[in-house]
This record gives sequence, C-alpha cells and structure tokens, in this order.
Amino acid sequence: MPKKEGQEGSGAFVPSPAANAVLTALFGAEVVGALYALSAGARAPALLRLATPCARHREPTGARPRCAGAVPPFSPLEPKMCAAALVAACLLIFPLINLVKMTSARFGRAFSRTALARVGDPLSKRKTMHKFQDQMWQLFIHGSMTAFELYILFVEDRGAWTKEERAGVLNNEFVSLWTPHPYSQPNNTSLHLFYLVQLAIWIDTCFSHRFIEERHKDYVMMYVHHLVTILLVLGSYANNYLRVGVVILFLHDSSDVFLDLLKIFNYLKLEGRRGCFIIEFAFLANLLVWAYTRLYIFPVRIVWTGVWRGSREVVMHQLLSGYTHPDYGPVPEEQLWLKGVGRRGRPSFAVGDGDFPLWDDMWRNPTNPYLNMYWACSISLTVLCIMHVIWCARAARAPRAFPRARRARAPALAVLAPLATPLAPAAPRTRRTAARGESAAAWDPRRYLMFWRILYRMCFVTGLGDTVLHEAGADVYEGESDNEEKED
Repeated sequence: MPKKEGQEGSGAFVPSPAANAVLTALFGAEVVGALYALSAGARAPALLRLATPCARHREPTGARPRCAGAVPPFSPLEPKMCAAALVAACLLIFPLINLVKMTSARFGRAFSRTALARVGDPLSKRKTMHKFQDQMWQLFIHGSMTAFELYILFVEDRGAWTKEERAGVLNNEFVSLWTPHPYSQPNNTSLHLFYLVQLAIWIDTCFSHRFIEERHKDYVMMYVHHLVTILLVLGSYANNYLRVGVVILFLHDSSDVFLDLLKIFNYLKLEGRRGCFIIEFAFLANLLVWAYTRLYIFPVRIVWTGVWRGSREVVMHQLLSGYTHPDYGPVPEEQLWLKGVGRRGRPSFAVGDGDFPLWDDMWRNPTNPYLNMYWACSISLTVLCIMHVIWCARAARAPRAFPRARRARAPALAVLAPLATPLAPAAPRTRRTAARGESAAAWDPRRYLMFWRILYRMCFVTGLGDTVLHEAGADVYEGESDNEEKED
C-alpha cells in the first residue's frame, strides 16, 4: 500500500506537500531577506536596520563605527562586503561537509571492520554508514563552534566586554549583555566573524535538511527549528545583540556535542559489556547536560531573566539615566513613567534588585524603539524552549512496538514486558475506536519508560544480551522512519 502524506512507514518520512511548500517559501524569503538587509545599507527594512552612522558612536580610539543597514556598529566589514562574505561562507561550507563525510567514512569503515568486528561490523550496512557520515559532520560543526564560543567567552582577554563579565553571564549577571546600550555597544572582531559563520552554517543546514538529507519523523519540527534559528541569528546580528546571542549559541552547540556522540555510539553498537557500556554512559551524560543547559540555564537564566526581563530593566534604567540615541531622540515622558521607577535623570530602582515593574512596562510601553525586535526574539526563544521540552519528552518515551524479528532477538525485553502491555484485553477495533486508541496511546504514561529501562538494564540485566539496548533505543535516537531496510 503506498504511503500517505505524513505517514511514518519503514521508508523515508513523507511530509505534507502544502506544509513543505510553505516552509520552503519561508526559507527562501529568509535567505533573500538576509542578503538584502546586509547589503542594502540604509535601505534595509526597518525591522533589520540600525541607525545610520553618527558622530556620537565612536570607539575609544576615535574611529567611526559602521552601523548601516543590518550590519551592527564597529563591524570590520562594509555592508556589501558583509553580504559577500556570507555568500562565500555558505559556498565553502558544502565542500567542507563533503570532506568530513568522506574522511569519516574511510576511518569509520576501517574501525568497524577491525575494532568492531566482535559486534558484527555495524557500519557494513550502507544505510547505517550514511547516517554515521551525516552525524559526523554535525559533530564536527558543533564541536568547532563550541571551541570558537569557548574562546570568545572564556579565553579572549581584550575588548569592552571583559572576561569577568562574560564568565558571569551564566550566573544571572545579565547587566553586561545590555551595557552599554546595544546601539552603541562595541564588540570584538572575533564576535562579528563568529556570527557570519553561524548564519552561513544554519543556512546550509536548512538547505541540506530540505533537499539532501533523508527525512525523519521530526522533519517538520526540525525545519521550523532551523527557520526560527536563522531568524534569531540574523535579527540579533542586525540589532547588535551579539553578546546574548553567543551565549545562547554556546548552550545549544555544547549540548548538541553530547547528542551527536550518543547517536554515533548508537550506530557503532557500543552498548553492553562488549561496548564497555559507552552508550549507557553517553545517554546519562546527554540527559544531564540537556537537563542543565536546555531545561534550566537556557529558559530560566537566559530567556526569562536575561531577555524577557533583563533587557527591559537595563534599557529602561539607561533611558531614565539620560541615554538618548541621536536618530531616535528622547523617549516621551508618558512612556518613561512607570510606578516606582523614578523620573528622567533620577531612576529610583537598581538593576538586578527585582524592583523593576516588568508587567507595567509591557502594558504602558509595549513597543520601544530602543529594543528593536524585542517581541520577535523573545517569542522565538520561548518557542525554542517549548521544542526542547518536546524533544526531552520524546527521548524519554519508549518505542511503540518492536518488529517480530527484533523481539525474537531481544529476550531481555521480556523482563519489562508487563510494564509495556495493556492492562486489559484489546476490544474489537473499528475506525472510531482505532482513532481514539491511537490518540490515547500518544499520552499513555506507560510509554515513557525508556530512561528507566536503560538504567535497569545497565544495572541488572546487561548480561542477558549485548544488542538489547541498541534495538530498544534505535527508534527514539534515529526516528521511527529509520528502521533497517534490505540492502541491495
């Protein structure tokens, strides 16, 4: 029977043509808009346009910064050169990806035939090798970007953003992210270079996700994730929100390294005693890192404290203290008036004390020219937080069913079989009851047992079979559309 739209069969996932067309159109619009905004200078859209160069924006050396169009102030490149550099980076990344894939295939094949011969040469299958290559280049990108971000945040010892301020950002010290004001905030050349490389990587990743890579069951969600990330990277670069942006990208890239390693170890079948329990430890490490970075640091200290609340608090304190942009002019008194914040020139609250009336500020001053793209960036970051929760929930969910052949080769699953089987015999299925049962099964708490199964096997039943863990976690790690097919 041919697969319908959106069906998760044994082959590649087939998304809805309408949804795919809409997402592809949005991707094309983002790429064209990014190139136009970077090269158009003062003619760029207002959403992605900073003020034109002004005499009051000066570096300590007296040099005049460039802040036209979507290129932030103190950028080492002119607008048109910035757009050309982005195009060049996008074109150079694809050969680099192919080089990483070919290198990983050569060394992976040799390693699988020799060191992993005892587990059945896992990379001998063409489908598994293809997945291994895709994951290796993602590991290369995430690892190299994490090293770049570590250098910017903790190693580089120069510039207006001091090393002590950078180290304190992850500990709720958000003042340095917005001080001085982003419209006149100098940043090092390395930060500008890092942003152009990141934007090129995400454009190439989204292109590869749409036109090159095999589609999995989370195809649409990952497509939306890539589009939101491109918008956030471009918007933060255009508005000189580089400091908060590099912290967010560091949290994502560093945690993705552990996820990439987990998938690679899964393809290599390094589980159980014969695999030195590498998958088990990698799973626990990935769980702890994701819980700390994606479910705590990112939503609590960065998105809520640093962006939703911190940006408004610091900027309002700056405006009350007398900061005025020469192109925007002073903020009207009715927008500055808030209960308990004081008046122009005499703010009555201190940044970080928790006295700032956030909700009153949102109600009286929803749009602030001194916080461009505030709502777009804040809402997009909140959407990413929700995606993280969904992915973590999926990672903890047990597979729906195992093929008969796999069940025959996995006797250890019988130990936990009572936990995964229905409590009562199944009633005769009709179309209505089948639809109702599938909907209820999606929220059945008994399906969220994978984490406890892995811990149980690792501690007690690993001796029952070394391929149990790999087969149990395959559908969750690789997607339900990744079941092994017959090789040619």
